[in-house]
Amino acid sequence: MRPGRPDLCAGLGPAAHAKGYRAGFYGFSRSSAAAIATAAGNHKADLPDALWYARYDNNADTTTGFPFATGLWTGHRRGHQYAVNKKGTFGGATLTVDHNAWDAPVAVVN
Repeated sequence: MRPGRPDLCAGLGPAAHAKGYRAGFYGFSRSSAAAIATAAGNHKADLPDALWYARYDNNADTTTGFPFATGLWTGHRRGHQYAVNKKGTFGGATLTVDHNAWDAPVAVVN
């Protein structure tokens, strides 16, 4: 999605809901996620139910430092990718991973 064009994903919500799913969106806090947040602040219809934003601030939280209006995506509907390319050792193997704080649904299995 190009910044400033939230209309390109506006149909995502109704399409996902029709299949019994929730709609989510991932983007950088200074570009595509900012465009979606601006549209949500302007009460545009049919936007994603949850927002997962990338902002590499090493803040493992979805509330403190939220880069958009505090009333947007409340009620457990935020994800925050706060660090990338971090090395960690798991079970003796060193991996390069991204770090995320999550307070949103990931999947619902019936």
